[in-house]
Amino acid sequence: MIVVAIISILAAVMIPNFVNARNAAKLTSCSTILKNIASIVEMYSTDYEGKYPAFDFTITLSGTPLDGYIDKAYICPVAKASYEYKQINNGVSYNIYCPTYNSTLKHRTNREIIQKIVFSPKEGVITQY
Repeated sequence: MIVVAIISILAAVMIPNFVNARNAAKLTSCSTILKNIASIVEMYSTDYEGKYPAFDFTITLSGTPLDGYIDKAYICPVAKASYEYKQINNGVSYNIYCPTYNSTLKHRTNREIIQKIVFSPKEGVITQY
């Protein structure tokens, strides 16, 4: 009886910590994916005289301007969907969006829900609560 009580107390203490660690890992994974995609877009820009793709698209393995640069599917660990490229000023710059920005599924920290995660070449990864 005492053993069961001790195990239940330990479980009650540890389970929230595991959930927070899993959420932190998903957020880190998403930020890393955004940076990887940005590196791919920069390689594209180098090959096309400093120009970025001039239209918006979902980042997939084929059917985008980044064909030949992407070697795997980049999927958000929370939304289970592909990231989105959005051009700015006819291809002068760009942002890459985590698909949770327009989804009911959101990244979470131990205290807050993250509404949007975006990569901007000027500001890096931007997290909006």
